[in-house]
Amino acid sequence: VGILGSSSGGLASFYMGLKYSDVFKYILSFSPAIFFYMPDALNKLIIGNDRLPKLYISGGYRSFLERTITDFIDIYSMYLSKIYPKEKLLVRVDEDYDHNELQWRFLLPEAFDFSIK
Repeated sequence: VGILGSSSGGLASFYMGLKYSDVFKYILSFSPAIFFYMPDALNKLIIGNDRLPKLYISGGYRSFLERTITDFIDIYSMYLSKIYPKEKLLVRVDEDYDHNELQWRFLLPEAFDFSIK
């Protein structure tokens, strides 16, 4: 079982997937509004959790909104790379991607492949 979302739904899937890691085996989070999430909350959900799901996060740079989100994704990915198992984390940032469903649909096959391998 996995959870998927984009934008604010990406943030919700990110949080719910980590909080309920006994239920969700993967998280696909497209352009999550992660600037609303604090590192202390991440620590509580990640550190000591031996059932962490696979985590796919994507972002881009085409629009102002997407650049803002991706700047936070960059910060969080540096942080996550220190505390999250490397084999369970994939962060995809592409300068040509924008904040919309058209862009996210192109990432979906890669995200699903990552989640099942």
